[in-house]
Amino acid sequence: YPILVWIFAISTLYYNKLYQGYGFKWISKDFGFLDESMQQAPSRWFILYNITLLRVISFGMDLYWAKDVTTTEIVKSELTTYRQRTQHYQPIESYDLLSYYSYLLYAPLFIAGPIMSFNAYKS
Repeated sequence: YPILVWIFAISTLYYNKLYQGYGFKWISKDFGFLDESMQQAPSRWFILYNITLLRVISFGMDLYWAKDVTTTEIVKSELTTYRQRTQHYQPIESYDLLSYYSYLLYAPLFIAGPIMSFNAYKS
């Protein structure tokens, strides 16, 4: 499982660099006009994509490690430091699709950072 996460991450970074991004016309020729309008202003979407990709890797690795660990019940108020929140794995039920998308698209972290692990985000 972790190897699939890393293969996905590295291959998408490679193809983003190789093709210098992707055009809307690849989706449909009807969207080609969007590519032309985007050439006027430099697009910096790949920076946000790289940050999002780090979150994809973090979620995948935290999920993998959470499956291998038997969790002990810890009250969230006992998790006072960032290191404790990062090392305390969430229950497997916490790794659902809604949590995944909320972690990827959480606006304050999406725009300004920092990159934090899924465990720290969820705790």
